[in-house]
Amino acid sequence: MSDLRVNNLKARTDGNVPSIVGGAVISGITTITGVLEAESGITAENVTATGIATISTAIVGAAVTINSSGIDVGAGIITATSFSGNITGSVTGNATGLTGSPDI
Repeated sequence: MSDLRVNNLKARTDGNVPSIVGGAVISGITTITGVLEAESGITAENVTATGIATISTAIVGAAVTINSSGIDVGAGIITATSFSGNITGSVTGNATGLTGSPDI
């Protein structure tokens, strides 16, 4: 295994971009300026995005997918600190400890 230490990686001719054939493993802090493209998917863990991030689909854990259609949550129990919106479907159970106006 050899090390390649460079400050910039550019294509041989202007207007082109270099290709990394066979894949690449990038570790440490990586800053991407511009567009990150992939022909198939990008798998990442512990991602922090600041500013505007455009992501077509994000899989969160094993049961939640976020995409342009909304949030798809698999079956199970979801715990949230707040909720906004209408409750739809067949709601069952006991509502205890509720307060509000008009009286609940």
